[in-house]
Amino acid sequence: MGARTALALAVTTLAVLSSGCQLWRNTEAYFNIYYNMHRLMSEVEEEFGYYDETRRTQRPRVFVPDSAIIPEAEAGEIPPFLREFLIEPPKLQLVQKQLDSILQKGSKILAFRARSDFVDNALFLMAQAFFYRGEWLPAQSKCQELLQLFPQGELAPDAQLLLAKAYLMQRKFTLGRQALSRAVDIGWYHKRFDVLSEAFRLQAELALSRGELEEAFRPYRQAILLSPDGEQRARWQLELAALFYRVGRFEQAADAFAEVFRHSPSLVIEYEAKLYRAAALARSGRYREAEELLNELKRRRRYEQWLSYTLAQELALRRRMGSAPDTLQQLERRADSAFPGNPALLAVQYEEAMRVLRRGDYRAAQRLFARASVTRSPVFHKARFYSEVLTRWERAMATLQQLQRNPGVPEELSDSLRNVLSAAFYELGRVYAVLGKPDSAQHFYTQAAEVAPDTGSARARSWFALAHLLTTTQPSQADSLLEAIVACCPKTPYGREAQRLLGYVTEADIDTAAELYDSGIRLWRVGEYALAQKQLSTLVERFPGSPYAPRALYALGWFYEHPPLRNLDSAVLYYRQLVERYPSSEYAADVRLSVAYARARREGIPVETILQQYGEPSQPPRPAPELPAPPTLTPEASPAPIVPGSAEPSEQPRTAPGQAPRRIP
Repeated sequence: MGARTALALAVTTLAVLSSGCQLWRNTEAYFNIYYNMHRLMSEVEEEFGYYDETRRTQRPRVFVPDSAIIPEAEAGEIPPFLREFLIEPPKLQLVQKQLDSILQKGSKILAFRARSDFVDNALFLMAQAFFYRGEWLPAQSKCQELLQLFPQGELAPDAQLLLAKAYLMQRKFTLGRQALSRAVDIGWYHKRFDVLSEAFRLQAELALSRGELEEAFRPYRQAILLSPDGEQRARWQLELAALFYRVGRFEQAADAFAEVFRHSPSLVIEYEAKLYRAAALARSGRYREAEELLNELKRRRRYEQWLSYTLAQELALRRRMGSAPDTLQQLERRADSAFPGNPALLAVQYEEAMRVLRRGDYRAAQRLFARASVTRSPVFHKARFYSEVLTRWERAMATLQQLQRNPGVPEELSDSLRNVLSAAFYELGRVYAVLGKPDSAQHFYTQAAEVAPDTGSARARSWFALAHLLTTTQPSQADSLLEAIVACCPKTPYGREAQRLLGYVTEADIDTAAELYDSGIRLWRVGEYALAQKQLSTLVERFPGSPYAPRALYALGWFYEHPPLRNLDSAVLYYRQLVERYPSSEYAADVRLSVAYARARREGIPVETILQQYGEPSQPPRPAPELPAPPTLTPEASPAPIVPGSAEPSEQPRTAPGQAPRRIP
């Protein structure tokens, strides 16, 4: 009996001591490391303003109807809705130290406090830090590690959602859709309605980016049927109605907003439903009903804090009703003076600018777009884009009008004046092509080709743009233009690309590594970035043993490291390929140290270990043949879409392609 008592006491004592040890480990990990990690992440998110933009706050949102909401994304570009996750370098620079500190402290918890209860929290904060820094692959790895170690943990829904975002940012759309579906399942299991709302939104936006409207509506319809919570049903009914509103189905949107009141909406959801039901009614021509709703919103004191949103929709209603200009100006001045920079007012200005643009009044539209882009708002990027496009239109028109009014212009134009005229016509063609007016674009491209001088590449440039415009509608005429380019300007970048498009591989004589490299550099000089990347990538694939292959990889990395294509992830992707495939080249020696530091920061491996993996060059590097460095881009050059890669950011500037790389001490 005494032995049994002693054994029981020993077991009890051991259990108490074990629990005490775990409590000590948790306390030490929390106060020494995790508390500071959490505090730093709060500072980072406050600096970014994430609580205002990407999280649900107690203020109305801004929905903008746009018939072009289904974008025609260029190859390699992420859908527009994902751009909100890209942190601009100036913002990132403000919190770089905090993010670095979070990663360091998280590594300490994983290395020295692995038995504490804060491992999952540390992994998630590290994943967030990587994500904010734009390092999608490390963020993906940390989320996967968390889900593998804690599949049923409290942070599993958040980690699964962040994993889906990391996949989408890497353009792994199939994996992203699967991860979003999994996030929905985990969100339902844990009753995490915030995760569900964000996952449904991303599913809907992803479907919209593919042009699948019904797929965009489906997640919210399913959620409304499955949710037992009345407030959540109201929230998701509002999201469904907002989708109808954004794609321009205003009658359906008005009915869907009315359905919100069948559930149990919170105050802000109730206000949004009434506000945007009035907006949908106004855009459906039911002005009296819309006016009654807006008057109710202005009278009720419970909605007084959001008066600026009501005034914005009232301004839009008065414009549609054709109110007197004095009335509109008075209402506009009242709203602007009382609520300057309010996002709802900026959205209304953007919407009016689009209406004016469709009417063809480009100068008035440019002024409205400029006013809508004075500060960050849901319409900021589009407003700034259209403002810049219309500014180019104004400059080109001013050039033409100045030449027409100038009495000193001779009847026989000099080549310099013809170049100026051709450039102005060409710019107008580009603007009209962007605005979706192919007939006008064709007219001005033709004018640019006709007035261009016989020498130079101005005519070839205009013909090439016109051929690209006619490729789908008039392919035979497009081929004729390409043949004309080959006949008149075979050695220009446009001539070389025309030969490639026509299949003149032998005649074009670009079957050597030197010609491919030279072609890529020339294309880059004139702003044809996609074609330049294609030429240099072809060189590396077809001639991997050529001395021009490492130079081509170096040039690709350099292009992405510097403006206007600045994308540091892609830059280091090419630099890493250079180091791994051509370790003995002088170009690899120039970037080896930077690539090693990037890998060390991402993978947590000492720099010396990575440098040992790369090894020293087996022979001394040879000087690369001198080629002229690409000059500064001309104003007429415009970036073309290029498929970015995914890698770690680089930290050191490089020399221009065509110059011998500098040494790193």
